[in-house]
Amino acid sequence: MDTLTPEHRSWLMSRIRSVDTKPEMFVRAVLHRAGYRYGLHCGDLPGRPDVVLRARGLAIEVRGCFWHHHPGCPAATIPHSRHAWWVAKLRRNASRDARHVRELLDAGWKLLVVWECFLGGSSPAAREAQARVLLGRVAALDAAARRRVDVLSAADAAAPGRASRRPLLSERAALDALLDPGFGMR
Repeated sequence: MDTLTPEHRSWLMSRIRSVDTKPEMFVRAVLHRAGYRYGLHCGDLPGRPDVVLRARGLAIEVRGCFWHHHPGCPAATIPHSRHAWWVAKLRRNASRDARHVRELLDAGWKLLVVWECFLGGSSPAAREAQARVLLGRVAALDAAARRRVDVLSAADAAAPGRASRRPLLSERAALDALLDPGFGMR
């Protein structure tokens, strides 16, 4: 049972941004400080990725853990009120995300998905570690000869030294990390 009136719930939902979110702005600031120049929300690409480095053939998506139903993340809960509606909504979101990932990879793009939980720490040291890992993953994808996809999540934020040294995920492993088996999206 929703404790808010429909008008108040509608107003709250209207305040949720889809572009220029705080996690997205952090990623953009890190890339800009490092000298990367990029396009934003390019409508000619599947899913309109948040950041596009065209010359490098690299797209970066910054995903909210709740709205994109991050597999295994505590923030990816399903509300108890209108449970069936939310399950259907989040299933559609996950299905659409999977389709866009496949279309980007089939078009020859490299893709980095940065989950909101990766950018969870707010201390200056945590932000610096996140920036180093993010730039390391961008450089690794840029240098990859074949099309690749990589994922940054809370596990990478918890061990930034290990995350910056780990090899790129294989395409299958990255897709496994992106697709929630509970929603049957494989």
